[in-house]
Amino acid sequence: CIKDVKLLQLQKVLKKSTGQMQYSHEYAERIGENLSKSFLEVLKEKNLPDGRLYYNIGQRTIVPMLKEAQISVNEYSEMLLASIDEQQNIGIGSMLPEFPEGRIDGLVDKATARGLEEDLIRWLGEPVINNCEAFADDFVKENAKFRAEIGMESTIERIAKYKCCEWCAAIAGKYKYGT
Repeated sequence: CIKDVKLLQLQKVLKKSTGQMQYSHEYAERIGENLSKSFLEVLKEKNLPDGRLYYNIGQRTIVPMLKEAQISVNEYSEMLLASIDEQQNIGIGSMLPEFPEGRIDGLVDKATARGLEEDLIRWLGEPVINNCEAFADDFVKENAKFRAEIGMESTIERIAKYKCCEWCAAIAGKYKYGT
């Protein structure tokens, strides 16, 4: 991640104070891509006992790395939100979402169910990226909820791109949080 050009560009967004929360999602996606790539490079049949990823190994490798990814995404999102708030003279902090234990345990269960390398490729590829993106979404949701509770109006904009599915396209738009 230290040498990732895209992540470095996203860090510059923070310094310029021109960010929007969509950058948080882009940051999370890139963290997920790097993490997925790392998992798939290291958790190979030849590197595992009996050539399989056992549940206890998955718990000791996948879960801590996803926790670190969530911390990184939350830190980035917090700095981005603080920058946006500063531009609008808003002086409140942000709320951090809890780590989604159940969702991540489900991922580990699926990745370790049969111990086959095909399962690792299937469950440690796109699902890892999606979970990292969900960390950014969880941050936005938690803060929109908090702000609504204290009487602020939050607007969420869902943007459909990259030839998304019908469902994603149908929910694209601008929404006031809580309505």
